[in-house]
Amino acid sequence: MELRKKQSADLKRLRQQKEGPDGVDLGMNINGKSRMDEDEFEDVGFNEHQMSKLKKSEALTAEREKEIQQVVESVSELAQIMKDLSVLVIDQGTIVDRIDYNIQNVAASVEEGFKQLEKAERNQKKGGMVMCATVLVIMCAVMLVLLILKTILF
Repeated sequence: MELRKKQSADLKRLRQQKEGPDGVDLGMNINGKSRMDEDEFEDVGFNEHQMSKLKKSEALTAEREKEIQQVVESVSELAQIMKDLSVLVIDQGTIVDRIDYNIQNVAASVEEGFKQLEKAERNQKKGGMVMCATVLVIMCAVMLVLLILKTILF
């Protein structure tokens, strides 16, 4: 938006410079003709009025050149900004793709880990520790019964 505002202000300024400060087109000569014909070269030199107009034109031309150079620099800076912006967009797209890929990998790893935990829980329930403890409890009960029978019978 700021660039457009500056652009329209520059165009208005250029139009005003083309017309001159008094609203007269600088391309016109004193008689109102746009160019002198080759037949009309009565006076080869310039009078004071023509010299002042020439100096004004040269000053305006120099100013226009300077402004054109500024516009070119602005456009160049804008192009560089756009290139930088496109690089950032590409980098962010790559990062988003990596994040998506990593999330998918994590989801697969979590699912696999959950399956492993269920398997480990089943193995623990069926495993040797529980079975060993159960056998020990049963053996202790059997020994207790035998001890009671021994004391009663003998």
